[in-house]
Amino acid sequence: MPVKDSEAGSREERRAKILTKPLPQILDEMDAAIDEATEAARRAEAAAKASREAANSATQASKEAREAGEKAANRLPGSTDAANKADRIARAAIEASERAAAKADEADRAARLAIDT
Repeated sequence: MPVKDSEAGSREERRAKILTKPLPQILDEMDAAIDEATEAARRAEAAAKASREAANSATQASKEAREAGEKAANRLPGSTDAANKADRIARAAIEASERAAAKADEADRAARLAIDT
């Protein structure tokens, strides 16, 4: 695979920097970068957990809303429209919470990968 001129120049610049810095300084910079990446991964994992919990709460609330709508429809025959509307809202909330849970899982996988890396 041929190397582009810009990539070759960039590699040479990095190589030149490495050759001019003392090893302890390079190691300190690497250690700092690792610490920052680890902390970022921890924050991402915490955000994923919070997102998953919010999605679960939204799912539970939408199920309760659907049940309340069904009960209202059974009690008052004229409230079918309201119950249908509540059901649509509940279904939309469930879909949104499922999407949020999927994103939380994706963020969690990314955080774990970052920690492993």
